[in-house]
This record gives sequence, C-alpha cells and structure tokens, in this order.
Amino acid sequence: MKRLKKVLSLVLSVCMILGMTMTVSAEGPGQQASGAGDDYRRIVHLDAGRKYFSVDQIKDIIDTMAESNYNALELAVGNDGLRFLLDDMSVTVGDTTYDSAKVTEGIQQANTAYSHAGELSQSDMDTILQYANEKGIEIIPLLNTPGHMDAIVDAMEHVGIENAAYGENYQKSARTLNIMNETAVGFTQQLVKKYVDYFSGKGCSIFNMGCDEFANDIYASRNGMGFGALQDNSQYDDYIAYVNSLAQIVKDGGMTPMAFNDGFYYNGVTNQGTFDSSIMIAYWTTGWGSNYLGVQSAATLAGKGHSIINTNSAWYYVLGATSGSFPLSHAQNGVANTKYDDVPGDNDPAATGSMICFWCDDPSVDYNTYSGNVKELIQSFAANNQDVFGSSEEDTDDPGTVTPDEEKVEKTITVAEGETIEDIISGNDFSNDVNRDELNTSIADVSAEYVGIPGEMTATKVTSNLQNGQYLIESNRAGTVLTDRKSGNGLLLDGTVAAPDSADLWTITHYYSNQYYVQNADGQYLTIGDKRASLSNNREEVTIANSNGMWRISQSGSWGREYYLNHFGGGSSTTAAGYYEFLGNAASDPGSQWNLYTLSSSEPVAGTKVTFTGKQAGTTYVTVGNVHYTINVTPKDLSNVEDLNINLFISTSPVWDRNEPDYNDKDAPHVSDIKLAAEDAYFEQGVNLADLVPAVGWWEWANNETQTVFWKGTVLPQGLHQTGDTTNDRSMSGTDYTFLRYWNDQWEYSADGIDWTAIRNSDEVNAYYLQKTTVTDEVDTYVKDWAFTTSNSQNQSGDVYQKALSFAVVYPNGNMNPTTEDEIYADSTLIYWENLANLGFIRVGVNEVYEVEKITYTMGERANHNSQSNWGPNDSIDWEKKRVDYQNYWYDETICWDESYGTEPVINGQDLQDKIYAGDANRYGRYDGTWGFNDAVLILIYLKPVESEDSLTVQYWDDSADSLIYDYPINVTNVSTEDPGTFLNRLMPENVRPDGPGEFELSDDAYIVNAKNEEETFQKDLTKIPSLFGKYTSGLYEYTGADISEDGKTLTLHYNLNESKLSASYVVDFGLPVTIPMDEIVENTEHIQSVMIGATRYGTATVNETESITYTPSTVLGGNETLGVTVTYDGGDMMTHSIAIIPATTTYYEEGFAEYTDGDWSGNISKGSGEQAAEAAGHKTNVYGADDKYKGEAAGPSNGTQATSTVYKGNATFTFRGTGVDIYANCTPETGKLSISVTNAAGNLVKFVQVDTALKNGDTGATSGQEVTGYNVPVASLDLGMTGTYTVKISHMKPNASATGDTVNIDGFRVYGTLDGGNEAYVSDGEANPSFIELRDQVLKGLNVQSETSAQYAEQIAKTLSQVYSTEGAGEGAAVITDANLNTTTAKVQDLLDKGPKNELYLRGNQAVTFSVNRDVQIGLKALNGTVTYRMNNGEDQTITSSTDMFYEAGNGTITITNKSTGDAILSVTKVKAAGAAADASNGIQLCSLTESDFMPALLSLGFESETQEPVYADATANISLIDAAGSEIASTALTANGVAGETHTFAAADIQAAAEGILPEGYELTGEASDVEVAYGESETVELQTEEAAEEVPDDDAGGNGGSFFEKIGNAVKNAWNTVVDAVTGFFGSLFRG
Repeated sequence: MKRLKKVLSLVLSVCMILGMTMTVSAEGPGQQASGAGDDYRRIVHLDAGRKYFSVDQIKDIIDTMAESNYNALELAVGNDGLRFLLDDMSVTVGDTTYDSAKVTEGIQQANTAYSHAGELSQSDMDTILQYANEKGIEIIPLLNTPGHMDAIVDAMEHVGIENAAYGENYQKSARTLNIMNETAVGFTQQLVKKYVDYFSGKGCSIFNMGCDEFANDIYASRNGMGFGALQDNSQYDDYIAYVNSLAQIVKDGGMTPMAFNDGFYYNGVTNQGTFDSSIMIAYWTTGWGSNYLGVQSAATLAGKGHSIINTNSAWYYVLGATSGSFPLSHAQNGVANTKYDDVPGDNDPAATGSMICFWCDDPSVDYNTYSGNVKELIQSFAANNQDVFGSSEEDTDDPGTVTPDEEKVEKTITVAEGETIEDIISGNDFSNDVNRDELNTSIADVSAEYVGIPGEMTATKVTSNLQNGQYLIESNRAGTVLTDRKSGNGLLLDGTVAAPDSADLWTITHYYSNQYYVQNADGQYLTIGDKRASLSNNREEVTIANSNGMWRISQSGSWGREYYLNHFGGGSSTTAAGYYEFLGNAASDPGSQWNLYTLSSSEPVAGTKVTFTGKQAGTTYVTVGNVHYTINVTPKDLSNVEDLNINLFISTSPVWDRNEPDYNDKDAPHVSDIKLAAEDAYFEQGVNLADLVPAVGWWEWANNETQTVFWKGTVLPQGLHQTGDTTNDRSMSGTDYTFLRYWNDQWEYSADGIDWTAIRNSDEVNAYYLQKTTVTDEVDTYVKDWAFTTSNSQNQSGDVYQKALSFAVVYPNGNMNPTTEDEIYADSTLIYWENLANLGFIRVGVNEVYEVEKITYTMGERANHNSQSNWGPNDSIDWEKKRVDYQNYWYDETICWDESYGTEPVINGQDLQDKIYAGDANRYGRYDGTWGFNDAVLILIYLKPVESEDSLTVQYWDDSADSLIYDYPINVTNVSTEDPGTFLNRLMPENVRPDGPGEFELSDDAYIVNAKNEEETFQKDLTKIPSLFGKYTSGLYEYTGADISEDGKTLTLHYNLNESKLSASYVVDFGLPVTIPMDEIVENTEHIQSVMIGATRYGTATVNETESITYTPSTVLGGNETLGVTVTYDGGDMMTHSIAIIPATTTYYEEGFAEYTDGDWSGNISKGSGEQAAEAAGHKTNVYGADDKYKGEAAGPSNGTQATSTVYKGNATFTFRGTGVDIYANCTPETGKLSISVTNAAGNLVKFVQVDTALKNGDTGATSGQEVTGYNVPVASLDLGMTGTYTVKISHMKPNASATGDTVNIDGFRVYGTLDGGNEAYVSDGEANPSFIELRDQVLKGLNVQSETSAQYAEQIAKTLSQVYSTEGAGEGAAVITDANLNTTTAKVQDLLDKGPKNELYLRGNQAVTFSVNRDVQIGLKALNGTVTYRMNNGEDQTITSSTDMFYEAGNGTITITNKSTGDAILSVTKVKAAGAAADASNGIQLCSLTESDFMPALLSLGFESETQEPVYADATANISLIDAAGSEIASTALTANGVAGETHTFAAADIQAAAEGILPEGYELTGEASDVEVAYGESETVELQTEEAAEEVPDDDAGGNGGSFFEKIGNAVKNAWNTVVDAVTGFFGSLFRG
C-alpha cells in the first residue's frame, strides 16, 4: 500500500509539472524538494557529546561523507557531556554573571566524571567548520536540552545554582533541567544563545535543540520517558513553553530550530500548548514499550506544519556494540533495507532530509578500533540510495569558487620555520574559498579569515608646539623607537617609524613650564637616572625641551645633576638610559636628540586575512580566492642565538660526565655544564632534559670520586644562583622543569610540555643529581646531598662538626638488613657536615622485587656526644626507642612517607625540618629545632614484596581460632621453568629441608635466598613482628610447629593460645564497652604506679587511672581479644598480665558496627552507649545473651538508636566470623523491603534472601493485631552451616518498578558461633555447645502443617524472592498456641505461614504457648511494641520493658508462657536455647510429645472453665436413586448417620454400593461402581446410580435348569440370610463411629 501511494504521488507530481507554467516557489514547513537535488539534506549525526572526538577524527569522517555526497554533519557536542567550549563561557542571568573560568571548570569536571576528559576548543571548531565548508559539508550543531544535559546540570550546581536538576519524590535526574527553576532555565537559555550566536556567525543554518527523552534516567516505569510524568504533574505546558523559547533564540540567530520527535504532542495532548511549527522534526521513533500510544506519528507532526528529517532508528549504530540496542548488525541491516524516505511508522510524510546516526552509549570505546564500521555504514547508506545521493562525481560547484573571468593574482610569501606571517586580500571574503590541493601541510599551514582591516598608519613628525597626546619617541641617532620593554638597566629601542606599532605610543601630558608626565599604555611613568631608565608607578616629572626641531628629555637628580635620556652606548646599542656628563655635554650629545611623531590612520576596510605558518624548510602552494600563493619556508636563522648553559650540581658541588673528551687529562678542568644550541631545541614540543644531560655523573672530594644519578631540572632566579654558592643547597628553591625549547624567539622551560615560561637573562638553569648510596641492597636509595661514609669522614681536615644519617630495610616479618645496629652504623650510615640544616631529599627506588610500604625516621645521638671531632669507624649511635610490650622495645619512629601519599617513596627534609628535634640543649650541638651535629637520624624503609606467580608465602596461623594471623610473600629467582623455586628446594641450609610437604621441624637457623640475593630468615617470635605489635605481644601465643603446602610454595608457622597463662577471661555477649576492675586481675592495687596496655586487634583499651581497664569493641570480634597489661608498681617492679576478651556463643552488635554506603542513611547510628556487665568466665550473673543494661531500657530500638534509609540502594555491610547471624530491624506497617546477601571469604555467595519488613495484619484471627510499630524484629535468621568468615550486605531494595520511596530501619545484628562451642570459658559457665530452635516452627508443626505443605510453600516464597521458612526443630514433639478460639482451620495455618512473623512468635493478650523439653533451656523474649506482662508456668507475673531480644532461663519439662497484658502489647518469643557444662555437642534440644494434661496450665491461665453446653446433633442423609437407560427412577433408598451439626460425614462407596444392590429390581444390573460421598450433619445429598437390563442367562444342562439340587438351594438361602444380617449390623455401628 505504501508503494502504491508513492507511485500515485509521483504520477500526480509529474502531471502537475506538465500542466504548470514556469513558477518560482519558496520551500516552507511541510514542503520538500523532491529528487536528488542539493536542497535535500543528507546528514550524518555524530555523538560528540558523550565522547570526545579529535579534530582529525572529525575531519576523517567529513572526508568519507564528502566522497559519498553527503552535505551535512550534525555534531552533537552537547549530549550528556558538553565537549565544545567557547573561549568566553561566561553566562549572565539577570543581574548575575557566572564567571567564564568557573563555568568552564564545572563543565570540564562534569565531563571527566561522566566518562573522560576532553573538549574541542573554539579554535578547534573554527578549523572543523572551515574544513567542512571546503568539503561542501554544512555543520549542524546539537546542544541537547532540557534532557541529556548532565554536564550542564553539574556545571550549574558547580557555580552555585541550586535545584538545577529535575526530580520528584526524592528522585533527581542526573541529566535533566528543572524547567520549573527560573534561574536554571535562564542559565540554560543564555548558554544556548552563546552557541547559537557562534554557529550563526559561522554561517550555519540549522541548530538542533534536542528536547528528547525527558528525565529518562528516573522514569524507568514509563520506559524511560518523562513526558507522561510532566503531563501527570501539570508541567507539560511548561515544557512546551521552554521548547518554544529555545526555538525563538535559534530563529533570532537567523537559524532554523530542530528537535527530536518523541516529546511533541505526547499522548496526543494538544490542549496544553502548541509547539512552534517552524521547528524541524528529526523523526526517529514511533515509541517503545508502553510509549507506542504516546509518541505521535510523523504524519501527525507534518500535519501541524513541521518539516521532517527522516532520522529512522533503523540506521542507528552504537559505536562498538555487538548486541543489545543498535549493534552493528542492526545498522548494517538498516542501511541495506530501509530506504532514505522510509519514515518510521505508517503513512510516510514527505521528508526534507535523511539522517544516519552514530551514538556513543559507552564513551570508553575506542573510536579508531571501530572507525571502519562508521565509514562502511556511511558509504553503504549512500550507495543504497543513489537516487538521492547520486554519484560522488556529480558534486556541484563550490559557490565560493572563483569564476574564470576573475583575474588570477600570483604572490610569493617567505616565512621562516616556526614563524607566522599574514597577508591581506582587500575587499573580498575568501575565508571559505581556500584550495589546498597543492598545499604540503608538513611545510606550512594556511588559514583564511574575513576581517576588518585597520586603516594604514601614518606618522607625522612634531617639531614644535608640543600638545598633550600620544607620541612615538624615536632616537634620532639610532633611528629606532623607544619602547616600555626593559633592556639591561634601561629601556629597549626597537621598531621604526616607517612601520609603526601603536603599542609603542607614549602619552605625554603637560604639568607646568617644560615639565611633563610621560606614561606607557599601562599608565606607568618614565623615570631617568644615572645610566638607567625605567618605569615607575609613582608620578615622575621629566623635562622636554625643543632643540632645533628635535627634543631633549631629561630628569633632575641629586646634587643638581640632569640625566638625559640617551641612545646609551651609541653604535648598535638598543638601550635607552640616562646620561650625565660633568662638563655638561650630555644635552648636546647626538644620542640625547629625540624625534616625536603622532600617528593617524586611514579608513579601515574589509578583506581576507591569510595567515601562513612555516613548519619546515621547503616550497609549497595554496590558492585563496583569486590569489595563487607560492610559499617559501626558510630555515630559521638561529646562528646568532646564544647557547643555553645548563649547570650540573649535586647539592652545592659540581657534577661532571666521565665520558667528556678530556676526562682522563688530569690537567684539564672537569666540565660541569652543558651547552644547548638553539637549533637542537627548536621544536614546539621542546626537548626533555633527561635526554640532554648525562644519566650518571660524578663528583669529587678529597680525590674520592662518587657516582651520582640525574634527578631533576631547576631554574633559579637572580639572587638564588647555585654557581659560586658552596654553602647553600638551592635544589629545593626556584622552579622545577622537565622540558626546554627555543621558541617564540626566546628560551623557554616547562614542567609538562604544555605550559611554557620564558627564561630570563638573569635566570640560572640547572640540572641536579642525587648520590646513589650503597646503604641498602634491596632497594636503591638516593640522597640529594653529597656525604662521607663512616670509614672516610674522619680524614677531612679541620674539626668540622658532623652528623649521621643511617638506613635499614625492614622485612615484613620484622627482620632488618643490616641486622644489628653495629652493622647499620658500619655499612649503611652517611656522615654529613653540620651546615646541612635538614635531611634534604631522599628518594627510594622501587623495583620488580620490592615496593615500599612506609618510611619512618627515628632520632638518635652519637654515643660520645660530648665530642666535637669528626665521626670515625669506632663511633656508635644511641637510638631513641619505646616499649611495645612488657619486655620488647622498638624504635620510637615517626612515619614520613607511606602509600597513602600517592607519590614515589621520598623524604622531603624541608617538610620535616620543623618536626625533627635535636635533644638536650645542654649538650654539644645545634639544638634549635633542626638536625644538629652529633645528632643522628635512622631511616627505616619497610619493604613490601611485589607478589607474582613465582612468589613464595609465609603465613602465621592461629590454631586456637583457626584463623590467619599474618602473611607475607618472599620473592625468589627461578633458574628455569623446570625447577621453580619452592621451600622444598630453596630452604637453607640444605640439611634443614624436609623430604616433602607436610609437617617438619623448622630450624632457627633456616633462611631462604631472596631475589636480591639476601639471606631472609624466619621470625618465629610474634612479639618481634612490627605489624603485630600490641596484638600478639602478650606472649600467650606459642609456636607449635610448621608445615609446607603440597605445592611447596607456602610455609605455615602454627601458634596456639596458651590459656593457662591468662590472668583472667571475660565473656562479652554484646558489642558494648566492658570495664574490668584491676583488683580482679592483681592484688595490692594500692601499690600500682602505672598501667600500660599493648595494641589491640578488635577494639580499644583505656586505663582509668590505676583503678580499672575499659575495653571497647570497635569492630565485630573475630576471635579472642587478648590484652597485654603491663603493671608498674612502687619501686619500679613490673609485671605483665594477659586478659582475654571472649565473644559469647551469641554476641549482639548495634547497627553502628556496620558500614553504611550509598543511598541516604540517617538516624543516630551508634555502636552503643553505656556498658555491659564485666562477667569473668565461670562467674556469670546473666545467661549468655542477656544484660541488665538492655533489660532496663524502655520499649523501642535497642540502645535507643537505629540506622534509617529513605533512599533505595542504600547498603549496610559488616563482616563476622561464626556460623550464623540474625538481622534485626525496627518495623512499622509502612516500612520497606531489604535484600540480604552473605558471601564467604572466597567471595562466593552462600545465602541470599529478601524480606518485607512491614508489620501488617493477615487475613484471619491468627495474624490479627500485628499492624503495630515493632522493635528489634529478627527479619532474617541465617544458619550458614559451618564456621567461617562471612560478609553480610543489607540493601534497601525497591519493591517494584513504580515504587517511589519508603523507609527501612536497621537496629542491630546477632552473631552465632564465633568460637568453637566447647571453649573452656563456655564450659565453666554452663553455656557450652548451645542448640537453638525457633519456637515459631514448632507451633506450625503443632498446627499439623505437613512437611509437604511447608516445602511447597517454601518453593512459592522462593519464587517471589521471599525468605525461605526454616524447617529446623522437627522432632517428636511440638509447641501449641492456645487462646479463646481453640479451633484451627487450614486457612488460619496458611495465613500464619503467609503473613505471620517469620523468625519469632507473637503472643497477644490472653494467648499462651506450651511445649515440653527434656533439658534446661533459655527462652528468647522481648516486648515487641510496648511493656508486656507475662507469666511462665503459672508463676508470678513478670514485666518486660525492653524490645531487645534477650534470653531468659525457663527450666525444663512442660513450659507454658502466657501474655497476661490487657492492651495490645505483644510478647515476642524468638528462640529456645539449650546449652550445658559439657564440651560435647552430641545432644541438641528435643521437644517431647504433649499430653492432655500438659495443656491445663495454659487453659487455666487463659481463664477457661469446664464445658457446660451440650453439642447439637443432626442426621446426614444420602438419598440413593437407581436410574434406567431412559432416565427414569426405578428404585430408591437412603443411608443416614447422626453427628454434631456443622461437621461432615463421609458415606463410604462400599456402603452405597451394597444399599443399591439391595434394592436392585430383578433383571437389572449396576453399570458402574459407587464413590464416597461427603454430607454435612443436618443436610442431605442425592446419589444417582445408572442401571441396565441384565442379559438373559442360558440354563446350564448339568444344573437341569432348576438352580441346582435341593441341598444347594438350601445352602444358598442360608448364606444370603447371614450376609444380610452382617450388613445391617455393620452399617448401624459404622454410622455411629464414622459420625
């Protein structure tokens, strides 16, 4: 049908043309030029907003387009990102102007945050526009608003515009303008206008405003479309007004506005406004998902006056995509099979153009990798639509081409390499008429610009009558003009009057008499002195006197001297300065004569400015309009440029190169500088200093040569030169640089190769070196100051005070190299002169074997610190140390670098100078806060081995907790792949190697040779490992043995906690602080002088004077926390004690122990306030899982705190060691859903559940009264089966796509089984090996919930991602709830499963639960929503106020718990716990069967009395009717049964069959068998049975046809009579029992 319509349309058009006279028409909206004319737009769209495209990449695309006869490129520079920045980005909204730099900074930061950095500059865009124009390609800019403007929204927030992003219901779009915010709208409109003005000024005719996919990032429920939301929110009219305002801006700029189609008249809404019909529509989609009904057809929009650009998404390609939306295969199919005029949808309207689009949904995709796909699609689309693209040979003439009758002009341009020259073609605009076919761009670059050309400048000499005004001041002798630029001590003479520069004009103002002010363009005043001339910011009067038509300029000085401005020095001098002569001849000196000129200009004209830039010597050509240029690029004449001198230093001493030609000539001086010639540095990118100077240099002292390595370049200003200064090291002064160049006729330096600074004549350019030391073998160490060693420092003449700098490396196990302090002094110490004020600069070079974890310094002092003589090999150093435990000391070090610095490992002594102190001022030395003589500093370099597949591993293992203590790698050198290094073949000495993997005896002398050929030993003593200081320094952990893994690459050292050495153990069952009195640890506390505690592993320990110790957990306990306590008594005696903090079998932690990320978490998140009871093992006062602190709380969140999330995707994370965990939340009828995932140490998911935390009533009385605010609700109880380290992630999940927000409240969590259940502390407390069951599960079992039903229900819940119900605890017995309504229906059971609590049991007022156990148990109880009164086993009423889940002792046997509250307070019963004093875990909890008498306490506690009401009985009747083949009843009877009214009776099939056979007429038989029938007492049911006539039997000859003998007949009669009696009796009694 489409094709037929198109054919008819074509025929009609032909007829109209044949019937028309010559007509001239203007194309308007809705019209199009048919055929393949140039007025049909053939467009390529490039997503240059999400992704940065370089100028060359865009040019390459333009080339491909031009070859295929496209005529427009849509550059989407504003699409999510904004990747084209104007030179001036300032935006003015009302009275507020937003600074250009600030706007630019905001956009650049937003682009980088979105994907990557990179923007086109205005110069770049100028180049692109010019190049495109030359290729016949028009640029269509796209700046998308109000959607897809992430960078602009972020930039607005960056400059201080609040609420710039659109959003509702706590959701904010990252990419959409808040069209209701006037300031944000005004900013966007003015920004768009800047781009409209720019592109309009460049001749562009169309501007795409975008206007599509409004807030597509927050309206997933509408398939990414926010237009429906705008209509729902009564804001669609604001959207229309905004779009129209942009269209007006575009039209005011002389351009046609364009927009995408999806938001126009969405849902067919036309009563909220009308879109400007001049907007051209880029029609790309008819909608998707539910939007098919909302997006209007192209025909509809064309009917409203919009012209259509066919932007069919069939031609879309997402760069690099191979699947999903718009992959390459999709685009290839589209360009091959979807024609240029096939607009999406039916009833194709006529289009004015076609646009193929390339999108960059993933901006990180490399364009160059997929550029071939882009070019192929561009070419294929053109080739498949030749009726509109035609042939590439059919290109029309460029309208800017010069016609043959215009006269050609030949010009020759000569320009030097690296320089620029301009030529003006007056009167013509040839800016778009540049023919580069002959241009070799490696020789020269050419650009053309239509400009206003200033008029020609004319200089007029003033010989008298000097007036106020602007003048050129020319030296009569030199013939050059006075400038305001400095030259030596004077001012520079440069330029001529014949080629005047208005920048050299001076303003002369009369003061009085012949006194004048002479000022430059900046208002500074000319001042003249002895041999000098300069500028001053203060007013300076000078004398100007006429002398025979010339002028003398002078200024009075001291002693009446007059200094005349003079061409100072005469000859070729270019300096003007003051000249005084005692005999008074200065005034008449020819150099003191000056000419004054005024400047005037002819009328300016317009023309084409052609700019030529020389790149390399050679000749090339270019044609601009009617001018053919020959461009001769000559080599830059650098012969007169003075070489740049680069001095080489280490500190204050020169450095030289051993490769210099005269190095071995002892009489020739060493060369400590290099000369850089201008021709060797004449590159725009410059040269790297590291390529110029020797990588290795040498310095000498006392005939000793020392090697140095290149460090950095530094430019030093006047006054800070290093040359000649042997006292002050200037390497940390001045400005550092990396690159040098001779460019712009001057020497320049740069740190990054981008920003360049001119080198002044007074600057000194240096290269500094570092001395490579031999103090460390594992890593290279470099220092910036030359130094002696301990073996040669004493040989220096004079008593120069000295100080020491020592080095050592620290291996991960705490072993050092050098090993001893004597070896450190002898082998790795440098001696410096005392005038070195600080440590200088020290760099540590990492390598493939070792990186550096941290660097520290420790102060020390020469042991013989009273000596003022030089240090010698027999000296030693006393280092400052601190106690790390009761028996060990370590260096009192300060970190001066670690990995968090993000730099290479360095020490900057200047930064540390104020931190390093010198010691006792009464001793020799410079104790002024710096590093004084006789002082010493020890640098400790902590090594971090670089792990590789060849690395070996040493690990320390805590067998008592079955957990890793510490591990580190050792790198070895593998001699071959056949013999990889392992502990089995590398352990030394060889005689200590084991025969194979497994346990072995690790010798104390064992070592391994590492990759740096150093002998690396093994540290067995945990107290000596710095990383473990304080954690394992108690001495309780004893080495028990070692083993080697099967692959030989892991050596494990095993340790056990020796509990017999513990002074005390305290069991903690909450994450609260615990305070331990000192008198429970030691005696004679009154004699304690001080208490010191070592470092801790899981928390912090503080000393409360000498009275007690408070331990506060800061993270979840992963095992025992051992506190090393050192007590110092009067007199100085010291004793060490070890205290174990032991996590209980269950430990409850507040919400503050989790880490909260993403979303929006609030609330008073806390790890708890107050303290738990200090309960020593074996002396507990509470059961595990209960504490008076929590018992005393009122109903509410535990500890009164919680973590609240109001934004979806908020995450809470914590890690624990144990066997299971309960998650507690505070819930209301409106709280939302949580997803909970548990991963093990390997990162594998082991459990995932989703729970709805809302407390709502169900459908029956079984779940009524639940719609309350409940606290500390165990929303998840996860048994993980085995002990391990697990990470729990709790996420606030969105319940469905349309949800807009809700709240979840995390209250805490309980960890199970951190330690083995047989722990000695648990045994002593009678809490060993606990077993747990949820009483809720046992109640469901008592309600006769069959395992099949539970399993089936569990499957259904799993399918909807609900929590799987536990089946734990199924045994012989069960628990039963009793209340006033004793009957339990299937519906109630299902309702309890479905909508009842999931991990607890709710007892409302006058409800009780009964169960029986065979051992002592504890019950988990809490007040769900308010204070609860309850009774246990008809004992006294008790009250619970706390909502925190805690355990209470309940005894054994039959246990009944009754909620005695009269209000709506709910008693929550969670778990039953059984534990014992035995370390054996063989017995769990066994619920026993309940007898009738077991229920009596519960019934009586609920107020039940004996039944007095008699039941009502009634008959159930089954009417049996026999029906023949004709449907008539041939016989009937009835069966009855008596029972309680309302209940039912089942009539058995056999009884019905027997009754039917009893009334069956002779000659009939039943055709089928009866079935069971269920009838309610008091009701009747009819049972119809079909019959048929029996077939007539043929008499048996042997029977004589008389039914048998006489005796047989008698026997049969007796048998039948007996059967009738039996059936009657059975039927009667059966009816009684079945009833």
